[in-house]
Amino acid sequence: METIHRLTSSQIRNGRKNFNIYQALNGASFPLINGSIITLFAIQLGADSTFIGLISSFNYIAFIFVYFGRILEPKIGVVPLFFSAWFIRNLFMIPLPFIPLLLLWNQHDMALTLILISSIGFNIARGPGIGANNAVVSSLTTPKNQASYLSLTFMLNFGAMIFATILIGLVLRFNSSNTSYALLIFIGIILGFLSTYYLWILPRTPRTTAPQQFTKFLQSIFGRSAFRIFALVFFLISFVTAATRPFIVVFMRDVYHQNDSNSILFTVAGFVGAFLMSAFSKTLVQTVGAKTLFIFFTALSTISLIPAVISPNLEGIYLIIFLILFNFIAVFGLQGIESTGQTYLFGIIKRNETMDAFILFFIIFGLGGALGSFAGGYLLSFLQSHIPSIRFSFQIFFIIALLLMIALLILMGSLKNTNKTSVRVGLSVLINPRDIQSISLANRLGAATPSEIGPLLEQISRLESDAAIEIIVENLSSPKLDIRRKALATLENISGSEQPPELIRALLQQLRNHTFTTAHVAARILGQHGVTQAIPSLRRAVSTSDYRLKAEAITALAQLKDSTSIFLIKRQIYRENNVYVIISSLHALQALLSLNDLYVLFWPLSWQKVDPIILNESILASSTLIGTLDLFYHRYLLFLDSPSDAYQEMTDLLQNTRGISPTEKQLLEQTIIHQTSQIAFMQYSALAIQGLTYIKNDSIFQSSFLRIAKNPILTRYAAVRFFITCNLILYRQKSKKHR
Repeated sequence: METIHRLTSSQIRNGRKNFNIYQALNGASFPLINGSIITLFAIQLGADSTFIGLISSFNYIAFIFVYFGRILEPKIGVVPLFFSAWFIRNLFMIPLPFIPLLLLWNQHDMALTLILISSIGFNIARGPGIGANNAVVSSLTTPKNQASYLSLTFMLNFGAMIFATILIGLVLRFNSSNTSYALLIFIGIILGFLSTYYLWILPRTPRTTAPQQFTKFLQSIFGRSAFRIFALVFFLISFVTAATRPFIVVFMRDVYHQNDSNSILFTVAGFVGAFLMSAFSKTLVQTVGAKTLFIFFTALSTISLIPAVISPNLEGIYLIIFLILFNFIAVFGLQGIESTGQTYLFGIIKRNETMDAFILFFIIFGLGGALGSFAGGYLLSFLQSHIPSIRFSFQIFFIIALLLMIALLILMGSLKNTNKTSVRVGLSVLINPRDIQSISLANRLGAATPSEIGPLLEQISRLESDAAIEIIVENLSSPKLDIRRKALATLENISGSEQPPELIRALLQQLRNHTFTTAHVAARILGQHGVTQAIPSLRRAVSTSDYRLKAEAITALAQLKDSTSIFLIKRQIYRENNVYVIISSLHALQALLSLNDLYVLFWPLSWQKVDPIILNESILASSTLIGTLDLFYHRYLLFLDSPSDAYQEMTDLLQNTRGISPTEKQLLEQTIIHQTSQIAFMQYSALAIQGLTYIKNDSIFQSSFLRIAKNPILTRYAAVRFFITCNLILYRQKSKKHR
């Protein structure tokens, strides 16, 4: 289609400001000149359900005329088209404030005819301009923030609708005369004309090429299965929801005998629902995806029909609460369907198809809505004429709608997912308050100052929710070290077992490009979450001079069970003098080595001077490899605190260990007695290792321990002598336990 030039930053900023004012004024105007107020005015003038369904269908017929906007837009431009359509639609409403004059002469039929003509003209006139709304949104946004800004416009629109609807309810509560209706409509007309001024001053985007033929566009877009399925689903949803939506007010009036004022005020709850829907959608659409929200709002709209099906007998405060919740949930779901339907469409079309795609979207919406609204009115009139009970006729009406919506929910499973998050995962996020709060906080990161980002990330970290990972990842590209560091700390705390591709790419970039700063944290996260594609980069990181990165890379390779890296890690014990790296290497090797390589863990003890920390880690790592750590650990703590008590503990342990012959016990007793004499210990420990039956049965264990016991460099350490003797006894308990 046409190529649209991008606006400058200044034009976008000013354009959004004026467009936001337009949304507020238009939102305030719309309920004063359309919707429930026209429905109630017509009912007051004697209209039946068929007439109500007919004028409600005009709201949807407007969308069919969107196509004519496509014809006019290349000639006059998006903004002039938008302005002209909205200006003319307000002109068509000017006769309605004069209806009280017709009623003075008892011209009720003429008054209803005037409502009919004004409604037709209003909706036909606004039709060509409807598609321009999305073209304006597209020109004022980028693909990244398009969905969130669209939700913001809905919030402004529905926020203004709430105030206007409250005004209607208050006026009608004090005076529900025809004059009051006329005055309210007059105010709506004035606000409508005022809103068009802010449309007129929006920035214009020049066009360089003419649009392609609409038939070619239709062939192209209907050639895609994703759009065909969406078009069918959206047409049917529009049909069913339009069949029920206009009659919510009639339902409250006829079944629960609510006057005009109450009916209008209850619709305020609906607009509150629509407003909260926009905020809800704006917060979550980027994370959970449009398909998930589309299904969620359709399900919610389906659930909202259940109270109408039941239609319980209520009075007083219970009835008020019931009708408020009914309106809130119904409109929350219905507006959510329309909003997320548009957002979903953005995800399955090309950017240069925006205008044509939304023309088609609104045509589908209009056809489905017009047919549904008229069919709903006809069906309700039919039911009421054949069923004496008004309540029962409405119950049958809503049961039919409920069954159709359930069938549509099943069909929606065939929609293409436009987001990397699956529908199952997305729906789980929607019902988890912590996930929603996490995403809400994460969405504030984009506009936050550096001093605000840190506290926001800390709040997200405390929630321990991984729902906002993809948003937090964007902060890893920050040039500021403190922001990258805090973002990584947050990701480390909240990351789940399944990592999105964006996170993995960002972590690998940190690993490769940010040595001495944040690379070591990235290495740790990659290892913790089993990201095997990081192995080549982690191997290279082992050779870096950044000791923190080297240590974390070694640990990560062990967590990833990369046995190919064993030689690389062994070399670090030979060459390194950094305690942190050596300890990390010992921890890694205890997970990667077999018992046959036990001696490797004692290599650091062959140095002339050994740090006590390394001595302890070597011994405990060796015990881990043998499989006796749980039995050995607290005894080793006792040895470090009081060797004499530890030796007595070993003696008691030996006496209480079954399955050791008296001869074998004597051999072990000699190793305990000679703990303080290295030469004697080496002699008796070698005899014990060679003489114990259960040790001889495990040739690998025997050869490994014999090699350590005969090494004078290793047995010079009392801790090593204690390790050998204690584990000779514990190994008997371990072998019996696994027998």
